[in-house]
Amino acid sequence: MRIELHGVEPHERKALSVKVQEYQEKNQAFSDKLENSVDAPDHSFIRDESLARDRKKDTTFRLMGTTDKLNEAKQSAAEIEEVAVTITEALRRNRNQIEDTHVKVKSVIDSQRHGGSIIRRMLSRDRRQRVALFGLAAILIIAFLLTLYFKFGHRSPKEDSRIHPDKTL
Repeated sequence: MRIELHGVEPHERKALSVKVQEYQEKNQAFSDKLENSVDAPDHSFIRDESLARDRKKDTTFRLMGTTDKLNEAKQSAAEIEEVAVTITEALRRNRNQIEDTHVKVKSVIDSQRHGGSIIRRMLSRDRRQRVALFGLAAILIIAFLLTLYFKFGHRSPKEDSRIHPDKTL
């Protein structure tokens, strides 16, 4: 008889394997005793039936206890394996969610970088346009002032010679 334990921690598996080995050895010893007693020419245990019966009862009870313990070990191993499978599936789902979230975060970061570069280009364009507008405004103001100066404020020397102070009064 061979028992395989899946999903059990190594130290528990070792302890359970040792117990199973002990039970198998006891079972083999009892089987050997039974074969020897059946094959033996003198059946001394028949003379004392009560002793033999008691030994058989004890052996039967021990074997039943061993079988029960083995069944319990199998059941607990199956439960542990089921829990391990459930945990593995949950971890797989969580991993997929984390990977999806990572992809979304990466796309958001890329969008943010792209948006930042667009905003920087817009700000530099705005600065260039402001400088151009201020330069144009300065040129227009200077042109307006020059026009006013030459139109109303500046007199040429010819005009000054024509106007005599005596004549004006």
